[in-house]
Amino acid sequence: MITKAQLKHIRSLQQKKFRDLHGQFIAEGIHITEEAIRSGPDKVEMVVYTRNSFREISNLIGRIRERCLEVSVEEFSSLSTQKTPQQVLVILKKKETENPYPKENDLFLALDQIRDPGNLGTIIRLADWFGIRKLICSEDTVECYNPKVVQSSMGSILRVDISYTDLQEYLARVKETKGARLYGTLMEGNNIYGSPLPLPGIIILGNEAHGISAEIISLLDERITIPNFSTTPEKTESLNVAIAAAIACSEFRRRLP
Repeated sequence: MITKAQLKHIRSLQQKKFRDLHGQFIAEGIHITEEAIRSGPDKVEMVVYTRNSFREISNLIGRIRERCLEVSVEEFSSLSTQKTPQQVLVILKKKETENPYPKENDLFLALDQIRDPGNLGTIIRLADWFGIRKLICSEDTVECYNPKVVQSSMGSILRVDISYTDLQEYLARVKETKGARLYGTLMEGNNIYGSPLPLPGIIILGNEAHGISAEIISLLDERITIPNFSTTPEKTESLNVAIAAAIACSEFRRRLP
């Protein structure tokens, strides 16, 4: 049986200040709970479930049964951040991260002031799909452990390493070492489909409304753009940042031998 103190603690993790204080975050749903248990049971702090979901997770929780708590449907609803609660959630330890430099054929993503949780979650999922294991985020990018980010990442947050830093300072150090090329995705630049894209490299994606900041643009080795092939006068002016990330990652990966 869950205690009032445990319920209060879990609810507190809906707020960033308590996620930072406790070094924990919540992921909701059977799929991500299964992935978390299989990939690293030592990272699992607690699994909370309703009787309705027990059958689906019972074969997974043997190793961590002492960290599993059953709650009523009403209690679970009070813990969930979703319109339709998924009847199981997992509390996980936040990852310890570093800011390495790319080497050999590494491809990283750098995010400059991405503010929308759905966009960040989708970019994390894309990074996972394209085998990009490192995201470097500016300090004013939305927090990756925000429940909306976690949900939209569809479990990929468990596999992609994400860190926050002074992005301008980090990219300046990368440029000084001349170890990797800095590619900025801009409205005006060289056509990505006709540009050489040698690795190691970092693809930099900018804020949804304002793009990449001027300070970071000054550091770029190459400005790349995804051309607009529309022939209508009313053609769209820009791409969603997550869609741009998908196209850019695909083009870089297409060049691999």
